[in-house]
Amino acid sequence: MSSLRELLSWKKPSRNRQPRPPPAPLPDEARQFPPETGGPSIQQVARPSITQVAGSEPPVITKGRNLGINVLHIPAIQPEFQVDIVFIHGLTGNSYDTWLHRESGVHWPRDLLKHDVPNARILSWGYDADVASFWGHASNNHLAEHARNLLGDLVRLRVDTDSERRAVLFVVHSLGGLVVQRALSISRERAEPHLKSLEAATRGILFMGTPHNGSDLAAWAILCARVVSKFRDANVTILKTLERDSEPLRDTQDAFGQLLRIREGQNSPIQVTCFYEEHALTGVGNVVPKSSACLFGYDYYGIPNNHKVL
Repeated sequence: MSSLRELLSWKKPSRNRQPRPPPAPLPDEARQFPPETGGPSIQQVARPSITQVAGSEPPVITKGRNLGINVLHIPAIQPEFQVDIVFIHGLTGNSYDTWLHRESGVHWPRDLLKHDVPNARILSWGYDADVASFWGHASNNHLAEHARNLLGDLVRLRVDTDSERRAVLFVVHSLGGLVVQRALSISRERAEPHLKSLEAATRGILFMGTPHNGSDLAAWAILCARVVSKFRDANVTILKTLERDSEPLRDTQDAFGQLLRIREGQNSPIQVTCFYEEHALTGVGNVVPKSSACLFGYDYYGIPNNHKVL
């Protein structure tokens, strides 16, 4: 947990600073993405549940109820929160099961992290990351659409709970890291203050097996998805994004790299730590090699496990 503690060691505003008045409630029409962006309005995304009592634990999230924001923990004693910690799963993942140790039933964010960071609100965000579905249709969303959904869901929760200026730390696995990168780039480009606030509040990101430079196995996965699509619908588009040198991947990395440089220049850097898989997946190999999982110039660490259980 040392990486989490380091990322949480950001400097708080001086107590001598003139306090800012609380923001006025936003009219519904001000919470929308302009139509020309093609993105969903914040009104159109699933409204997150914000009625949970502090200190209580939510019911177990089951598959099929894992989309949007899920509140995993709110401290029993509510000081001015230092941080929102947001967990985001990867390809074929689940906003609850991805972080669950099945043998013991221990859920890392809900059961353990709250003791290490007792004054953090812990959240998990879910999106349809299934490549193929035998029982229905796989999502056809592109990376940018997932990113806009994340931005809308998280901003709405923070607006509704009057916590827009609270610091944010992301813990992301695999494709979830690319979704966050794109969401923060979109946030920075927006003119609306409530949408810009997410990028401005972001203090750190922990990338776990994120294919910043793509993966050679993506082509193999595309082939498998196309075979499955003969029987059921499959989302090949999202897999193409993960190919080495794909245009969406290059655009995402270029925009995120620029964002990091701007924040460095503003003396408000986003702290980045990368983790990579040390073990190959049986019968498959290393899904995301070290060279792709690590960002140049930032701390990185190996985890002695494969990509699936990273």
